[in-house]
Amino acid sequence: SDDNSTVTYEGGTVNGALVQDGNIKKLVVKGTEVVNGSTSLSKGAVISLGGVNGADRYNNNYGNLEVEVDKNTSITATASSNIVGIYVRTDTADSLAKVTSGATINLTNTSSFPQGVWVENKGGSGELNLTQDSDITVTGSGAIGAGISAKNNALIVNQGNMTLNGDYGVVISATAGTANVTSTGNITTNGLSNVGISVNATDADSTDTPIIKASGQITIGKDTAGAIVNGAS
Repeated sequence: SDDNSTVTYEGGTVNGALVQDGNIKKLVVKGTEVVNGSTSLSKGAVISLGGVNGADRYNNNYGNLEVEVDKNTSITATASSNIVGIYVRTDTADSLAKVTSGATINLTNTSSFPQGVWVENKGGSGELNLTQDSDITVTGSGAIGAGISAKNNALIVNQGNMTLNGDYGVVISATAGTANVTSTGNITTNGLSNVGISVNATDADSTDTPIIKASGQITIGKDTAGAIVNGAS
């Protein structure tokens, strides 16, 4: 953009990761095939904006951040270490980290813990909108299809299809002071001891605020819960 606050990738094939730090406030990806089969993805994410995934030793004071990925974009990656399809991280107080995606995401982790889309904000809130074109498949132990970890609020709306192949994973995960998940898309788990939708509200007065609304089809494997809701006591 003219003010250097937005970066847009459009068209073509990218053999690698699309990474921007928090000096860019919005990352837009349109009609792009993003492929990375290596085991050394930058910041552990294929499309990344802001802070470093899982790291607290960096200054993630980036303010509001937003990632927008359209339905004509695909993300495919295989790795033996930490891997995330779309990732955004900011820790500024009362800020918003937001992802909107209609992309097709297919991630395989040969070790553990692949994450299709992950939003992280230790100072503010997270918002995740998966449109009806969104199609996410994650394969590996402890996988997460899409989720938010935030201090204040987590809002997830899923209209797409999500498939988890592996054991001990969660398809949709929301952990924040207050948390709200609405899913109208189809959720499928293939494996043992998975959870379809997990909501964990951590505020002391949040016992009534964790919310799950699901109207799509949920198909689960052995010893798997369709949904789990936890509110702080």
